[in-house]
Amino acid sequence: MNKLNLQFLGSLQFKRLTFQSENPLEELWARISQLGSPEFMLYKNHRNSKSNNWDSFVKYSVIRVRQACEFRKSLQQTTLLTAPLPLYYSFLNLTRSILSLNSASIPTPSHGLTFKKGNNFLENAALIPAKGTFVDYLNSMNINSISNKIFTLNDCLSRIIEINYDYNLFCGTNQSSLVIQIEVEAMTNGDVSLIFPAHLTNFRSSWQKEFPSISKTYHLKPDGNVLYCKFLTPDIKGVSNILHNTLETDLISRDTPIWYLIRQVTSDPILPRPAYYFISLFILSNIVRYQPELMLEVSNPDSQLGWLLIRFLKTAERFYPQLMLSWLYDHPVYF
Repeated sequence: MNKLNLQFLGSLQFKRLTFQSENPLEELWARISQLGSPEFMLYKNHRNSKSNNWDSFVKYSVIRVRQACEFRKSLQQTTLLTAPLPLYYSFLNLTRSILSLNSASIPTPSHGLTFKKGNNFLENAALIPAKGTFVDYLNSMNINSISNKIFTLNDCLSRIIEINYDYNLFCGTNQSSLVIQIEVEAMTNGDVSLIFPAHLTNFRSSWQKEFPSISKTYHLKPDGNVLYCKFLTPDIKGVSNILHNTLETDLISRDTPIWYLIRQVTSDPILPRPAYYFISLFILSNIVRYQPELMLEVSNPDSQLGWLLIRFLKTAERFYPQLMLSWLYDHPVYF
């Protein structure tokens, strides 16, 4: 007797580690603050916890978590004129903390980015030098040979998944976000389809170049902007696993199967998801410190760029620490 071929329901996200709260932002930062307790971290079941130097890594980590939380609290007294600076230092310390624990090493003291002034606000940029905390982070994620690459603020904002709708509103018809929303259709017979937007008119000829990370896993269907793969023994856990390994999940727990990828339109590799937040804030923090006059124009209530930057800062505060927790736990975390 043939089994019915039905569609798996739900988002297909791994939701095992979900913290329910009426205020996800504060719950998230409360979980971050818990990492600032040596008592908690010394006995935490972490893959490096048997290291001979675990005590020293914990000591390094917890003080930076506390600093991250204090810098974040200071945001309450700031506006767009100064907010990027404490938020960047919050993220820098949080990154160093998690990097130390996950790599069982002490990160390089320098930032790992060098500011480059641009011809306009969005062309202000950061160059990746040979060493520094950010370089250590990239190396830990197996992103190597990227020294001297330059990323503008616009490069980064156009690749941040959580602000893609706001970025498109800001740009209008001039350009669009490089974030691509993908609808997933997973069937109980093992067929998994990725349905890409119709506005990608060159998709059928360019998908392997623009989405190289999935080119060996998925295949092009005969018609439309649709890729597929086939499971011989399908189950919802296996489908979720391949999606998490090949696509980017929504950071909010959802019921519909919407996933994401970033189009690769240059020779530069797609960086890990948190990297675009980190570089953006590094650039903005340098503008705040060394070119504060540029912030006057974007702080004007009529400035659409200012509106976008405020949206970015709020989004970064909410989702960057969630990405760091997911990296620490080596498993998606939802709030």
